[in-house]
Amino acid sequence: MRVLLTLIFFFTIGIHTAKACKCQGVNDVQTEFEGTEVIVHGKVLSKSIVSYASTLSTEKLNAIREKYKSDSQKLAFLESESIIKVELEIIESYKGNGLKNNITVYTSKTGASCGFLGFKVDEDFLIYLSQKSQMEFMFAKVSNGTKDSSGLWTNHCTRTKGFDKSEHEKLYKLKNG
Repeated sequence: MRVLLTLIFFFTIGIHTAKACKCQGVNDVQTEFEGTEVIVHGKVLSKSIVSYASTLSTEKLNAIREKYKSDSQKLAFLESESIIKVELEIIESYKGNGLKNNITVYTSKTGASCGFLGFKVDEDFLIYLSQKSQMEFMFAKVSNGTKDSSGLWTNHCTRTKGFDKSEHEKLYKLKNG
C-alpha cells in the first residue's frame, strides 16, 4: 500500500517537483575531503528501511506537519518508507567532530533519488557524510532554525564506497596534515 501511495504521489505532484539524480561527477579525494562535513571508515551493524519522518528531529517533524497539514500528498510522502537507515560502528574518523562510536547514516532507498544502495551488514565502507538531508528539497520551506535530522546523510554522488585501502591512506594523510 505504501508503495502505491508513493507512486501516486510521484505521478501526481512528483512530475513537477521530483528531481532525478544527477551527479556532477565525483571529485578527487582531496577535493571531497575539503568539501565534506564528515568522513569515516565504518562497519555496517544493521540496515533497515524507515520513513523520512523517522529521520527528523521532533521539532522539525512538527513544523513540517503544521506547514503541510492540508497537503495530504506531502504528508503521505513524509510517512512512506523511502529511506535506508544504517547503524554504523566507527572504525576511524577522518573528518568530523564529536562523533560517537556508533552513528546513524541515512540515504534514499532508490538510485533515482541518489541513494547509495551498496551498504551490506558486516562490511566496511568509507563514507562521506553531510548533516543535510537529500530529501530536504521536498520540505525546504520549513526551516525556522530547527535541527533537520537525528543522523547523517550520504548518497551515490559522493565518494562513499566499500573500504579501499589506497583511499584510506590518502584520507589518513589529509587528516594528519
